[in-house]
Amino acid sequence: MKRGRAIALAVLLAVIATVAAFMALRPREPVFQGNGLSEWLDDYQDAAQQDGGINTTMQAVRAMGTNAVPFLRRALHRRDNGLDRAYRRLWPKLPAWLRDRVPKPRTEGERIRTWAPAFLRALGPAALRAIPDLVNALEDESWSVRYNATVVLGELAPNTRDAGSVASALFTATADSNATVRGGAYYALGKFTQEAKAVMPHLGRGLEDKSPYVRSSTIAALAGFGSDAKETLPKLIQALADSDAQVRQAASNALARIDPERATKAGVK
Repeated sequence: MKRGRAIALAVLLAVIATVAAFMALRPREPVFQGNGLSEWLDDYQDAAQQDGGINTTMQAVRAMGTNAVPFLRRALHRRDNGLDRAYRRLWPKLPAWLRDRVPKPRTEGERIRTWAPAFLRALGPAALRAIPDLVNALEDESWSVRYNATVVLGELAPNTRDAGSVASALFTATADSNATVRGGAYYALGKFTQEAKAVMPHLGRGLEDKSPYVRSSTIAALAGFGSDAKETLPKLIQALADSDAQVRQAASNALARIDPERATKAGVK
């Protein structure tokens, strides 16, 4: 009997020690309306399924302001460690009284890395310090992280001192094995209008991609360059006969923006 109590006590002490270690290693984070930033991140998937949920979450992030940036930068690099995995397995088995008094396990690292770019995007110029971390995310093992990084880099990096190096990183991303990432990279490059001379030569490859999504994204990027994209008009006119309706529509829209007169001659209405 005494041995059983001793074992139970040892297990309880081990649980408490694990929880204490988890809490001690958890970095301090900004708080809004009583919830830490990690909790807003954890609840983001549920928020996305509720009317107005995303807006509420993004308002919370903006309210935290620049204080949220260091935490989100770390989030982009987060990987699950042994303590994370052990605590995630342990937490559901804790006694109810203890479970109510300790933090919930952290969300899996990949999900956090996937959502962090959207939170940085909500912060706008305040998140410029995270550009190097977003560039690093272009090489993440998860395609969804890589794709979200292309989207946010297209929003944050143009017209900054990092524009040239970011455009170069996006050039590399246009060769990604995942079509969604390639399309995101091409589309983001369309925002770098101040880098037209460097960007334009790389966009032609996207018009020949096997994925309709990539082709239409590339065409949308070209449209953003306006008259600077006139050298691509022959390929855009060819795209009017593409097998994919979305690509054909994108080509019509782009021609109208780049050269309205040529578009009219090509039969674009």
